Amino acid sequence: MNRIINRLSVITALNYFTRIIGGPVTIILLPYFVNDIQLSFWFTFTSLVSLISLFDLGFSTLAVQIISDEFSKNEINGKRILFKTNSEQFFYGSLYIIFIHTLKIFILSFILVFSIGFTIFYLRSFTQFSVWFIPWLLFSFASSFNLFITILLSVFEGMRQLFFAQLIKLINNFVHYITLFLFLSLKLLLLGIVFSYVITTMLVLILTIFFYHKFLSFKKIVAYKNTNTSKKILFSNLLPRYSLSWFSGFVIFNSFSILAFLFFDSSFTSSFGITFTLFSSVSSFSLFWVHLSVPHMVRLRKYSKFYGMSLQFKKNLVLSLFTYGAGTLAAIIFIFLYSYFFSYRFSSWLVILFLIIGWFFQIIVSNYATYLRSFLEELLTIPSLITAIIIFLITLLVAYLGSNEFFTLGFFIGSFLLFILSRKLVLVKMKSQKESNNLK
Repeated sequence: MNRIINRLSVITALNYFTRIIGGPVTIILLPYFVNDIQLSFWFTFTSLVSLISLFDLGFSTLAVQIISDEFSKNEINGKRILFKTNSEQFFYGSLYIIFIHTLKIFILSFILVFSIGFTIFYLRSFTQFSVWFIPWLLFSFASSFNLFITILLSVFEGMRQLFFAQLIKLINNFVHYITLFLFLSLKLLLLGIVFSYVITTMLVLILTIFFYHKFLSFKKIVAYKNTNTSKKILFSNLLPRYSLSWFSGFVIFNSFSILAFLFFDSSFTSSFGITFTLFSSVSSFSLFWVHLSVPHMVRLRKYSKFYGMSLQFKKNLVLSLFTYGAGTLAAIIFIFLYSYFFSYRFSSWLVILFLIIGWFFQIIVSNYATYLRSFLEELLTIPSLITAIIIFLITLLVAYLGSNEFFTLGFFIGSFLLFILSRKLVLVKMKSQKESNNLK
């Protein structure tokens, strides 16, 4: 067991190290090889494909948590899963539902997201049709398909099969950076960025099947496709709440580049896209500790070890904030160094300040949400929805007025409000668990 943990720690560290190094390298490469107009298209691409997650409506998060909960009852011996009573039927029945549901999402999301993007780009940049059409077609298709692969990989992570998941991500990182540099060097511009993404998407699919084929018994998946228990649980009353939270998350994190593209010039859209990508990467890396502990938190809750859950939550919070602080400092140093050796390609420091503080509160909220979801509860639905509306309206107003200096003001205000609301809910939940279980 210790050997497995050590292997996992090493591969995970390598994975996140490549992401830390690769982020700044990518930010250096893109402005060097690609002009502002094409960069503005690229960052708008990435925001538009986030619409794909809306078609998921939180189903994947709920399904993965329930499978993780169910799989904690079973053991793995070599290439065999040692299922206990009724677990095999539930497990493969749930996998069937996940496969069919995500395939439907793939088809529907591609058609609608491509159409929405096509309409926006056609109306806004008809004269540059040759620049964006083929890249947008390929990228929207690959992104829709990538959701299916990501959900499948998340299921295996929920089954405590973390080593190969991290190995796949590590290989993906290396291939992405190598192909990105190669295609940009060949002066393929926006199309080169998209080609790199398409290749890595197909690679992740191949590697996922290769490493996890022992769990993919298609005969059993089809045999248990009509399992009523799995359908009842997966389509529980939690799904509407997850759906609203999913929608709120899109508005909070992915509407900025779209609004920038619609209301500002390509120079601002490009610089904001680079800035937002940099600090989003820092935030994503900081939440590594939280994502890694989800299966463990579910198991602790399953066996009513609420004191252990409380300790794990506090540990995750401290590690996340420490990592975010170190990452933010590194990002600021990177901005100064980049500006010294090249030119300043980032948003104003006021925009950056609002982003830094906003992400700080969002990291705390993410820890709160993970803790609450371990109880299969989605208590942040209404606060998240209120916050999303506030952020969108403030950002839309600022964009309409042309005040690019305050473009992230709404993100800062909304994130602080969500922190206040979610903190109260978590404290109430912890207090109730302490009283009912005496922290046993």
